[in-house]
This record gives sequence, C-alpha cells and structure tokens, in this order.
Amino acid sequence: PFALATNWADKNDFSGRFLSLRAELVTIDLTPSLGWQVSENFSVGASLVVRLSQVELLRRAPTVNPFTNGVQDVASVFLESDLDTGVGAAFGLLHKVNDRFSWGLSYRSRIEVDYEGDGRLTQISTGNAQLDAIVAGSLPFDTDLPLETSIEFPDMASLGFAFQVTDRTLVEIDVNWTGWSSFDRVDLEFATAPDLTTELIQDYDDVYNYRIGVAIDTDRGTQWRFGALYDETPQPEETTGPLLPDADRIGGTIGWGNERLDLALMYLDFDERTTTTNRENFFGTYKTEVWLFGATLKF
Repeated sequence: PFALATNWADKNDFSGRFLSLRAELVTIDLTPSLGWQVSENFSVGASLVVRLSQVELLRRAPTVNPFTNGVQDVASVFLESDLDTGVGAAFGLLHKVNDRFSWGLSYRSRIEVDYEGDGRLTQISTGNAQLDAIVAGSLPFDTDLPLETSIEFPDMASLGFAFQVTDRTLVEIDVNWTGWSSFDRVDLEFATAPDLTTELIQDYDDVYNYRIGVAIDTDRGTQWRFGALYDETPQPEETTGPLLPDADRIGGTIGWGNERLDLALMYLDFDERTTTTNRENFFGTYKTEVWLFGATLKF
C-alpha cells in the first residue's frame, strides 16, 4: 500500500529539478490476522499491521552565479532512508444477510514510520573554477550526512455491499474514506548540517473514493472480474508539484482467476491538472496514465 515512484527523465534541463527529480516510497505490510465466525451469517476479524518502509529523494541544488547573475546547478542531492518500521491495526466485519445480499465494514489505523538514513551531496561543476571553489567551501560534499524524517500514513475506512444478482454473477460496491489530512508535512532533519534541514508542506485533505465490481463464474470453474473506480485527489493545488503530482482519477480493471491463480490488470487515467497557485511558485500542467498488473498465487 502507498508505494509510488516519480522519476523525471530530463535531469539536466527539467525546470522542476530543484524541487524533485526522483521520489520513491517503498512499503511492505506484514499482517498476521485472526477471524472469528460469530454465527452462520456474521464474522469479525482483526489484524496487526507491521509496515516496513523506505524513502528515496533526488533533486538538484542551485545557486546564483555572481559573475553572470544566472541560476546554475551546483549539487546533486540524494536522500535515502533505511528500511524502517511502523505498527498499526486493522478491524473488519462481514454480515451475510441472506443468500443474495451481504455487507462489510473495515478500518485500518494510521501508521507512523520514523525514518533514519543518510543524505549525500555531489558537486556539479559550473565551469567557473572560482565559483566552484566557493561552493565547495560552503557545502559538505561527498560525505554521508545523518538524516531523520517521518511519515504518518493515513487511516482508512471501507463500506462494501455485495449483491448476488444471479447464481453466477456477483456485483459489489465500495465506498472508501481515507484520512489523508494526517499527511500535512514532511521534515527532513540533518543533525550535523542544520542549514540543510528542509520542511516539505503537503496539507492533504481527507477524501472519498468509489468502486464497483462484477464477478462472473464460468462452467470451467474459473471467474472473470470487471471493475470501475473514481478516486478524489487529497492534494491541494498549493502543494501540487514535481515531487508528488496528483489529480482526480478514473480507472478500469479486468481480472481472471481459478482455485490457484488470480491475474488482474488496472488502467488509471488522471485528470489533466494545471497549477495557478503554488507554495514554491512553480506552475505547470501534469497528466498521468498508469497501467498496473497483479498476480496472486494461492497455496
């Protein structure tokens, strides 16, 4: 969950390179779970969620060339955390009202991960030996700088309804809420180089998303699945930028499965988004399309 990567290809000329060239978030959840069938038609469950996560950030650092009054790249800034851990919990219930209708409710708690890692600055020559010497004397190049930061992953709640339309066709509808307002800021703290400490304001909002799915059983013991979704973006225009550009999106899914194997394909189409207000005074137009493939092996 929450894994993502943004990578800008033109690292030398991209106008947003001083804000972000690459951002990657890796998350792995370990979820030992316990379920209890309270009655024939009612079940509850709970999970411990152990989240392993790692963050990488890459950008350029600029300076004003006093000889030309132009802005020039002087450093590549690479930040990498260790694989760190946070702990949360999840709860759920499922009520089978009758053979044709059931509903379920689930909740996943917020999880805060405190990261430790290192930052490293690599000097980029400006072509002016005098300016390069000034920059080299002002920044701690080619050394690992201890780094600390934290991310509070949001809590989530889901309400779903399943309808057995025919003996072979199941329709399911979800309404999901995500408490993204917990993702308000990311502080990058350098204990040995406090001048490099950076505050990344995000100010996300709580949002809803909606999903509908259809599962159709076949004579061969397999199942075809189709779905559609709409997601609201939690990101306000003021913090939309090269680091994590986001927008409202729609998507479609198709899947196939049997007793052993499940295959799925998802397409996401993000709205084109043009910023006219921005905390960093960086304005741009963003358009994203995503293809996702998933496979699950059961044993």
